[in-house]
Order: sequence, then structure tokens, then C-alpha cells
Amino acid sequence: MTDRARRARVALIGGDAQRLRQLRLFLDGLGVFEAIAIVSGAAGVTAIGRQQWDAALLVDDLHDMPVEVVVGRARAARYRGPFVGVTLTADRTRIVALHAAEMQEIVVMNAAPGPEIARALARAIERHELVSRITDLEQELAPEQCPR
Repeated sequence: MTDRARRARVALIGGDAQRLRQLRLFLDGLGVFEAIAIVSGAAGVTAIGRQQWDAALLVDDLHDMPVEVVVGRARAARYRGPFVGVTLTADRTRIVALHAAEMQEIVVMNAAPGPEIARALARAIERHELVSRITDLEQELAPEQCPR
């Protein structure tokens, strides 16, 4: 994250309020993230479409819609930030499906959140910032290209 004084805003979207609370407390306690818990896919899509987020963390336990649908609707609502998927089992089929749904990182969470979640979020946010910066630089340089 380029601005060290600012905490990265992360939308935590999942179906289990207690699990989201654990994630929020864990991430907030690190002092690097400002995590906001959202307990449904529909509310998550609305929130990430209306507010500025550095990342969205999606727990694969939603009751109202699959995680893949949340990603698709969020992209349609012009959210361009990174998605980090959290699955509760090491089921290869779900992990492959989450990768196919454009998750930049996927973490298997056991009973409690751990440092691997924070590392995945930090990597996804940093990677997204770097790609955005490269895109901006390419756009700045495009008019300066030599004419044919």
C-alpha cells in the first residue's frame, strides 16, 4: 500500500456474522486494514458498487448467492478492485471455481483467521496498485509515441 498513514478499506462479505466479526477484529487489530463486515452477497454488491474500497474479501459461505455471482455483479457495477476469496475447506473444485471467478488470491481459513489472510489481502492490494500505476503511466506516454 503506497500511503502508509492510510489504512486500506476492505469489504468483508460473507454469510456468517460471527465469522465476519472474527475477520474484522483480526484485520482491524493489525492497524493496516479498515475492515467493514457485510452479511449478504446482495448487500455486498451494493456496498462495493457505491463506496471506495481497496479490496473485497469474499467468504465462500454466502446464503443468498454464490460468490461467483457477487463478483460478476460487482464488476458490472464498475468495481475494479481486487477480490480475495476465503474458503472454509480445501475442496479443489471450489478453489478452481474461485480462481475462475477472478479471485486474485484464495485462502483456506480454518477455525480462526490467521496471518495468511492478511498477507493475501496485502499482496492483492499491492498488485492492483502496481497494475493501476502501470496503466496510468502507459496512458501518459501514449500521446508521446512517435507518429508512423
